[in-house]
Amino acid sequence: MGRKASKPVCHAVVRISGIPVQQFKLKDISQNGTCFLVAENSAILRNLAVGQEIEIQFRFPDTNHSAVFHRSEIMHITRVPQGSYEGHCLVGVRILSQLKIT
Repeated sequence: MGRKASKPVCHAVVRISGIPVQQFKLKDISQNGTCFLVAENSAILRNLAVGQEIEIQFRFPDTNHSAVFHRSEIMHITRVPQGSYEGHCLVGVRILSQLKIT
């Protein structure tokens, strides 16, 4: 029996003032927002808070979408207690607007 093609992995490139740009796996993508996975021991997690606005660039491997940043608000930071993502947190964001390129 042949292998099934795996789902392409989509990423969030997160830009926060004063912290190097970092890339995370996206989960639960919808029109209004998404979640991305962050390791519990990641330095960036200590710099994130519910209600904080951040800039996110979404990268989808099978599309030709231009890579623009979106202003987004952190809606929740939820620890994953078990399963394949144990030791990570889901950071849920709501997309507020697309940032203008200047």
